[in-house]
Amino acid sequence: MVSGAVSGIVSEAFDAFNDFRDDGKQSLGERIATVGINTVITGVGDVAITAGSKVLASTMRFVRGKLPDIKVEKVEVVGKASEEIEVKLKEVEELRIEVTGKASQGQTERYPTKLIDPIEDKYIIDQVAEVRGGLSNRYKEDGNFAYAEVNITGVDKTDFYAHSGIHDASKNIPGTGEFSFKPDQQIFKATEAPDKVGNIYLRDGDTEYKILNDLAKRIGDNPNATGKIKLFSEKDTCGSCNIIIQQFNEKYPNIKIEVIHNGDVPILPKT
Repeated sequence: MVSGAVSGIVSEAFDAFNDFRDDGKQSLGERIATVGINTVITGVGDVAITAGSKVLASTMRFVRGKLPDIKVEKVEVVGKASEEIEVKLKEVEELRIEVTGKASQGQTERYPTKLIDPIEDKYIIDQVAEVRGGLSNRYKEDGNFAYAEVNITGVDKTDFYAHSGIHDASKNIPGTGEFSFKPDQQIFKATEAPDKVGNIYLRDGDTEYKILNDLAKRIGDNPNATGKIKLFSEKDTCGSCNIIIQQFNEKYPNIKIEVIHNGDVPILPKT
């Protein structure tokens, strides 16, 4: 017999899938993170069940819309063999394959992003803290901040900054002399996308949108432009910004873009 703890955690995992299918507001990754599914669950005797962390992580990368109208039933583990768990995990994998197939037909996969390395990228953290510290109190600790380290042929500027609450250069906000703002003529259009709590709105104030439009204006229509961009945002990319990054990548295929984030945690300004 498998420990009752297994039943609870596995059932919560499938609840995460079903809840995501029902409302689609919170990301599947956020739901699964709260469940803590990336673990090994050990039952009584020789039964040890690995709770499908690779399957779930793979699903998180591909799911962009709501899951199909398929309810995954909870697993009542107590008194049942571990094979039933494997059956349920197989169902999850089948869902992943189905959703991935639909994504390839009508939706592009997310451009890859990763957490910042606090050691390798310490200079970026220090740079952001320095520039944030130079802003007025209204913007110093609020909003999302982004920084791009740029090395592109034909573009003299190497450091780009943007703040989600600072949009207009004409306001001459102290400390924003090198910032990217809302473009007068956008090359890459912002679209509506949900925030972490599910509120959907036009993302034309987002930092990645501002920086990449600024960069594209400087590069111009030159598909042969070469170089590298290391784009950092305190928050991970939303659906709108992720699409813009993909569009930039398609327009300038010889420019390598690396996207890193701070797990939605703001960097404290230098005082």
